[in-house]
Amino acid sequence: MYRCAVFLVYIAMLKLCLISLLLCCAWQALGQFNTVRKVKRLPSVEVIPPPEQGFRSDIADLAVPDSTSQAKLVLTLSMPLQRPVTNSPYGQRADPLSGKIAMHWGVDFRADRDTVLAIMPGRVKEIGYSRGLGNYIEVEHGAYSSVYGHLSLILVRESAVVPAGAALAITGSTGRSTGEHLHFTLKHRGRTVNPTPYLNAIYRRIEGGRLSNQP
Repeated sequence: MYRCAVFLVYIAMLKLCLISLLLCCAWQALGQFNTVRKVKRLPSVEVIPPPEQGFRSDIADLAVPDSTSQAKLVLTLSMPLQRPVTNSPYGQRADPLSGKIAMHWGVDFRADRDTVLAIMPGRVKEIGYSRGLGNYIEVEHGAYSSVYGHLSLILVRESAVVPAGAALAITGSTGRSTGEHLHFTLKHRGRTVNPTPYLNAIYRRIEGGRLSNQP
């Protein structure tokens, strides 16, 4: 009788631990895919740097269009999605699968079969599959390169030259993922950098160009 009671207590404790583990995993997944910041829909815009600067392939230093500029070079910019909504920012976070604190080397955007867009003109450097990113594309933009992960369908070929805003792929949930989203990474000379300041710069340039073109 005593052994039976101990066994029942053991089973109850095991069930309680399992329920706690499931609730913890659900909470971590909720943090990744429901903490969002809405961003306006952004068109691409022509950006003309001043003549003395030229194009240095530096997104953060691009100048807002200006009526006094005499530069001939025109660079177009675009956000990686037409309606980008941030799910998980760059930096330390609780891993949605393991629950452990780990570095997140990019920005995740909410997605639902959305078209992935090239942020700048460039050349498709690599198309591949990895355990973490699933189907991914890497596009070179001079000293920078952008990576788009967890894709369900790829629309371009390696070595293809693409303009800003070109359709690269369709979002998905391939690789190490708990739900559909776009993982976006930015590299500078091969080293991963925080993409948020660059995306914010693109946003400001696009909005500045849109406002400057209003009558």
